[in-house]
Amino acid sequence: MLFGLITPKYKQESQWVFDSALARAKAMFPETFTKDSITKEDRDSKFEAISVYMALYVRTLLQMETNPKASHKLLQRVYEEMYDRYDIALREQGVGDVKVGPTVRALAAKFKTRLEKYTAAYQNNASKDIVEVLVEFGLCSKMQAMQLSIRLCAEAKLMQNLSLEQWLQHIKNPTVGAYEPHEMKMTEKTEADDDNQELR
Repeated sequence: MLFGLITPKYKQESQWVFDSALARAKAMFPETFTKDSITKEDRDSKFEAISVYMALYVRTLLQMETNPKASHKLLQRVYEEMYDRYDIALREQGVGDVKVGPTVRALAAKFKTRLEKYTAAYQNNASKDIVEVLVEFGLCSKMQAMQLSIRLCAEAKLMQNLSLEQWLQHIKNPTVGAYEPHEMKMTEKTEADDDNQELR
């Protein structure tokens, strides 16, 4: 793509969006990012984790009522940034040039499905719908998904009332607002509780 046509401002803002989604994914699913992406399964796990937040951000930009023209312009840059990052990551992980293009296109198709699923789940602001999607895509156990879904619903509701400028500042500093300064930790106790819950 022609990066020369992208203004520094929009390029910077699109980077903020992806960087925020990546940081949130790493904080929420640290075990997913502790190892290198050697296999397709490793890459898929990271893609799913990042997609949780990218879907939330894309949905927000699509539905933003204040200055929708600017938000839609930014959304296009965000898509470009996301797929450029995946392209670079695949090459760094040793995926051959011939396979990079088709793999990125496959990820784009997968993200479209994730966006549709997450958007539908957010529609009624029902955390149980988010739980179903998180479990469906294999991100975490049902117990963990229940905790995460409450945070995601609160985040989605908060961002609905922000202007584009306010939203950009929010994602640059995600500890402000619905989230606490520390992210949820997946503990052994939680896993044990989850197992007990399944047996009941």
